[in-house]
Amino acid sequence: YYGATLVNDSTQLSSRRGYYYVDEEAAYFKDSVLVSDPDFYLRADTLRYSLALETVYFLGPTLITADSSDIYTEAGFYDIGNDLAQFQQNAQYQKLDRRATAEIIRLDNKQQLYTLLGNAQVVDSNRIATADTIRYYELTDESYLIGNAFFKDEKRDIQGAESIYYNAQKDIYGTTGRAVIREENQILEADKVNFDQEVGFGIATGNVLWQDTSANIAIRTDSALYQQDVDYLKSMGGPLGRPELISIFEDGDSLFLASDTLISRQLDTTGLDSNRILSAFNDVRFYKSDFQGLSDSMVYNSQDSMFQLFGDPVIWSDSTQFKADSIAIQMANGEIDRIILVDNAIIITQEDGIFFSQIKGKVITAFFKDGELDRLRVEGNAETVYYVKDDNGAYIGVDQSACSKMVIFFKEGEIDVIKFLKEPNSVLYPMTEVDHDNLRLKGFQWLLDKKPQKRLDIFAVKNNNIDYEN
Repeated sequence: YYGATLVNDSTQLSSRRGYYYVDEEAAYFKDSVLVSDPDFYLRADTLRYSLALETVYFLGPTLITADSSDIYTEAGFYDIGNDLAQFQQNAQYQKLDRRATAEIIRLDNKQQLYTLLGNAQVVDSNRIATADTIRYYELTDESYLIGNAFFKDEKRDIQGAESIYYNAQKDIYGTTGRAVIREENQILEADKVNFDQEVGFGIATGNVLWQDTSANIAIRTDSALYQQDVDYLKSMGGPLGRPELISIFEDGDSLFLASDTLISRQLDTTGLDSNRILSAFNDVRFYKSDFQGLSDSMVYNSQDSMFQLFGDPVIWSDSTQFKADSIAIQMANGEIDRIILVDNAIIITQEDGIFFSQIKGKVITAFFKDGELDRLRVEGNAETVYYVKDDNGAYIGVDQSACSKMVIFFKEGEIDVIKFLKEPNSVLYPMTEVDHDNLRLKGFQWLLDKKPQKRLDIFAVKNNNIDYEN
């Protein structure tokens, strides 16, 4: 018949043509189909309505409007009694600036749940989410992305995860499967991540790699606890049992450092200053091609490229060992600029694998030039034991000196000139007339066997039994 109309409770269906099949308790509507219901408004080319099931079946292009949302589909159904719907074949959802597409879109109005199946995508002005399947709870603004999950908003970019959970109201997210999360100049990779904005911290576990691209540093660890609002990260464990810090310098060389615990924090979280502080404690060891070292704890400031070592620190540069109660290493352009040794400071250089030249004082500042030791400034009870050579490299004798302050100049890695600035006292002994072992200054320890010779050595069994003499 023509000009068909069907009314069922508060739902009214009309079209230019309609057919009703008594046995099926079903009506078919074609051409300019309109459905009016308190919860939605529908326009369609063709649909079937089952009175028994209270279900509308979409048999052609269909547009449904409910509140401020529109749904377009070319096939599917709507269960009016249970308020459930399925849209398929070119299914699209639009609400304000949010648009969703998938091979199949399912709607549960009672739970305000949208399920997108197959090539699912949700896009709005602030976010984009794609996955094999997306479940979205409109009331709580929660999204579950399952399979080949990708998510991006104004704060972060998450990709590569097996699944992603995101609550936009509370700014909480979590991932399973290997994921890469980018937030401004930071990148976090992990097998699993959970972050809760309400409590302000997140936990990353499983082969964690964290990078700060502005400071050229990275941390590898088994697990990390981080606070986003203060830009704080604490890492424990690692691929070889301990977290590893990697610092890449301008010349492309890298420093590798391991300790029981590593902490990273940015002093200015407004983004105006990339100054980052790195703290390492308990059995700190580091390796770089031109210097190595160990200590109980370490603090590094990325702004001035300064390493500060505490707790019986020792560092090595070529055949020279530096030891003191505390040591500061100033870097410049990827190389050592100066080393400052404070209290019980002693520098030892092994000569020809046999003898030991030594320099001791309260404070020693070592200045480097082009990666080589250039000069030393020794202050407070300065002492030296210096093996003197002739122009042919043969030993002349041993010079033992004491002075309140001195400056020592080096040439090609060896002592060239010593300037005594206050009250010098110096004696030159013939090589054959001294006991070289008795020439060792107080606090002498040659710890070459503790020196990390390669990167893997920073993960070796702890050296808790080292006896550092004062």
